[in-house]
Amino acid sequence: MFGSPYLSTLVRFGLLAALQILVLSRIGVGEAWGAYAQALLYPLVILLLPVGMPTVFVLLLAFVLGMTVDVFLGTYGMHAAALVVTGFARSLVLAILEPREGYAVEQVANRATFGWRWFVSYAAILMGIHTLVFFSIEVFTFVFFGEILLRALGSFIVSMVLILLYMLVLDPKR
Repeated sequence: MFGSPYLSTLVRFGLLAALQILVLSRIGVGEAWGAYAQALLYPLVILLLPVGMPTVFVLLLAFVLGMTVDVFLGTYGMHAAALVVTGFARSLVLAILEPREGYAVEQVANRATFGWRWFVSYAAILMGIHTLVFFSIEVFTFVFFGEILLRALGSFIVSMVLILLYMLVLDPKR
């Protein structure tokens, strides 16, 4: 998108936070299926960070982004908590999916760098974690475990379709 991966991250932060707050949070509200298919695109900011970024900075950025969404949507820390867990899991997922030749510090975790198969696996694992944590926090009891799974699955599918469309259309290289 831009020359520096950090400038790209800053621009992506603003655009995806605004898109989530102003558009995606309003889709499906009041519809019968709306509770089971929320579009969560803002975690893409964390997914597309440089591989070598220290976990402390990833967690700090995840918290700030999550709180930004929470403040505007009135969700009291739910997005922040889920995104911090996702940011923490990111380093574990990167270690699991590390290519044979390893990572270079400046590489960005995207499909242009590692290919579609790697990116879809990476994004699916992290979005699965994100949606499960988010809906578990929202309900805050495992009595409704079936509903948590249904909502997480529906939102996971919608979110992954949007993430893949984003990667196809905008093709972020950094």
